Amino acid sequence: MSEQLASGEGSFKARLKAGFETTETQPRLTQLAPDRGPQRAAIEAPVPRWLGAIGIALAPASDTTTNLGRTGTAAALAITLALVLLAWHWRQRPLLAGVAIAIVLATPGVIDAAASAGHGASAILVMALTFVLLERALQTGSLLAIGGLGIAMGLTLGVHPMGLVMWVVALVAWAIRQRATTIGDTTGLRLPTVPLAMLLLPIVALVVLIAIWPALWNETGKRLGAWLLDYGSAQSAPHQVLGMGFEQASGRAAQAFT
Repeated sequence: MSEQLASGEGSFKARLKAGFETTETQPRLTQLAPDRGPQRAAIEAPVPRWLGAIGIALAPASDTTTNLGRTGTAAALAITLALVLLAWHWRQRPLLAGVAIAIVLATPGVIDAAASAGHGASAILVMALTFVLLERALQTGSLLAIGGLGIAMGLTLGVHPMGLVMWVVALVAWAIRQRATTIGDTTGLRLPTVPLAMLLLPIVALVVLIAIWPALWNETGKRLGAWLLDYGSAQSAPHQVLGMGFEQASGRAAQAFT
């Protein structure tokens, strides 16, 4: 992606699209027929690619520094930023901030994600941002806070197609908060009210996803459907890591749930 943007050949829009084309060595391409264009185009999540491109473009370069090392630096900075965001958000409740940071650090794969170029670092940063904005929306109920939550949910979709689950989390959290404020009302069954903006969050998230992923700018409906539906049921393709082959057992869950 960084090479495409820096090439200067063609329009900026065309270079962005080229930068988000599926890598030719992507293992899942071997499982998709050549005529399944939408599915072949919507395989690699956009947010990790943005993070890697930013790392390559901004990290200091030297004769001994590789692009992989620079994307690893960006990953470490992303996780650091996530921890700083949690600490700043709960700065008036240091115990809660400490617990949140400890939970993140105790999550399997976090330390590895800080030293590798993959989905992990971008996922941690996006999830930290989502939870901070969710609590902000619950506290204030303002359109600005809910809109920010919608943008964050769009970024979660740009990491993983199951990011829409966060909408369900937001609705449940809103219902619990409403119940807490009306617990003393015993006049009858009282269902929690949900503002219209909360119900529109999936639409905002999809708009954000399309905006940050140039691969969806063509055949938008088909490619979006492939990302949200096909990816969620696909098995992990056989692939090699450091010379070792990995193949998912047929009885395991789909890649999106592992």
